Amino acid sequence: MEISLRTKIFQLLMANISSKVIKCNGRPSMKLWKIFVCGVVRLDLNEDYDRLHELVHHYDSLREMLGHGEINDEYYNYQALVDNVRLITRIPTLKHTIRLRSDFRALQ
Repeated sequence: MEISLRTKIFQLLMANISSKVIKCNGRPSMKLWKIFVCGVVRLDLNEDYDRLHELVHHYDSLREMLGHGEINDEYYNYQALVDNVRLITRIPTLKHTIRLRSDFRALQ
């Protein structure tokens, strides 16, 4: 992913996180990168939160994208997953993300 696009996406993520949360650490139980990956997976596959919850626990390639090694058994609480991923799947954030992706594709 191009660095400027990555920077814009993370700025968008930070803009949608409560000011009470330390933004460099992400949200409770999830860092910004994990929220982003889970949000993209959910939107691109058009899955509900139950399926996303299953995917983040049982699919090695997705767990690798989330930053887990082969023996890492980190568990994602269902409600934390819903609360965090919902931040970037809201309509205003989604519109900005689509526009960023379109702008990036136009430059290629």
